[in-house]
Amino acid sequence: DFTRTRAAGHRPRRAMLATIVLVATVTGGRDLVERAQSSSQWNVLESAPPPDTEHLLTIAVKQRNRDRLEEVLNEVSTPGHPRHGKHLSYHEAHELTSNSPGTSAVVRWLISIGANVETTTPHGQYVRARAHVSTWSHALKATFKSLVHVDGGEPIVRAIDDVSVPSEVGTHIAAILSACDLPQRKRSQR
Repeated sequence: DFTRTRAAGHRPRRAMLATIVLVATVTGGRDLVERAQSSSQWNVLESAPPPDTEHLLTIAVKQRNRDRLEEVLNEVSTPGHPRHGKHLSYHEAHELTSNSPGTSAVVRWLISIGANVETTTPHGQYVRARAHVSTWSHALKATFKSLVHVDGGEPIVRAIDDVSVPSEVGTHIAAILSACDLPQRKRSQR
C-alpha cells in the first residue's frame, strides 16, 4: 500500500479498494484498464490536487493483427523461408497493425467526457489528451492524488485506485499512461 500521512478518520486503503471493486462489479459495463500501483518510494499527499488541475494522459490503442505481424517477423527471419529477408516497410507494418476504428472510438470518447485531444500519432497507436483531474476522476472512476518521491522533487498526479472505462471504448484501449504508472527514479551516480 502507499505510504501516507495518517489523518484522523482515515479509512484503510484496503477497505476503500474493496468498496470500489464491489461498485465496479455491481454497475458493470466497464473494463479495467490499469491497476493502481503501490511503492514504498512514493508518498501520497493527503490533500487532493485542486479539481481544475490539468493532467495529460496518453492512451495506447490496441493494435490489430499482432499475431500476423509476429508470423511475418518469423517468416522474414527464417533462412530458407520464401519470405526470408523480405522485411515489411514502415508503412506496411503500420498498415497491418493500425486500428482506425479503435482510434476513432477513443477520440470520440475523450471528446465526449470533455478532454482536449492534443495529438494522435500518425498511425493512431497513441492518443494524448489533457483534462482537469476532476474530469479524469469521473471518467475513469478513480481518485487522483498528488504523490511525491521519498527523495523529494516535484509532486506528480496519479490515480490511487484501479482505472476503468466504459466497455464500448475499453475494447480498444491497451493502456492509459500517466494514470497509475509510477516513474522510475534514476539512482545518483557516486
